[in-house]
Amino acid sequence: MSNVKQILIEGQLPFNAHEIEPELLKLYGQLNCPSLNLRIQWLSGVISVPNDVVDNKPNLNNGRTTIYSFRIAGVEAVGANWILWAIRILEAAKGKLHVVYVRDEENDEVSFNRRSEDRYTA
Repeated sequence: MSNVKQILIEGQLPFNAHEIEPELLKLYGQLNCPSLNLRIQWLSGVISVPNDVVDNKPNLNNGRTTIYSFRIAGVEAVGANWILWAIRILEAAKGKLHVVYVRDEENDEVSFNRRSEDRYTA
């Protein structure tokens, strides 16, 4: 299997995802690096949900958490371990992943094709 992959990951993250999973900052940094042809784009689907929906703790003060929709996309030479790491980090940060699609560019093989209706809703 080649390393050049077309990657598409779409989902939602709480505004404080980097506090929930500090390793997310490494992923954000890599997605902002000029030598990596994968980018994160923040989409217009911003919603607000009760805090207990995100952290499963009692919502004592009727607090709310802002949820941002995102898309990570591009074509880059990355291995399966990097992709699995990125997915693990996003999910550990309480991210809801709606689409995870990875296609091998050289062999035209789909490595991942996961879709989910699990979403944060207002």
